[in-house]
Amino acid sequence: MKKIILTLDYEIFFGSNSGTTQNCMIKPTKLLFDVLHKYDCKATIFWDVLHYWKLKETVNSYQELQE
Repeated sequence: MKKIILTLDYEIFFGSNSGTTQNCMIKPTKLLFDVLHKYDCKATIFWDVLHYWKLKETVNSYQELQE
């Protein structure tokens, strides 16, 4: 059996090209986990604490972050 290690990097962009937290992070992660579950695979997500901190700092400046 072969082992595969998959890493992902996704971010929310600020300004006019911004997407919502739901559409950029939560929905894609849920879809990925649905596929992993289907094939009895596991994953570990490492949370980017500094990214989270920056989101908390700017939440009132961008409507997209308030969802």
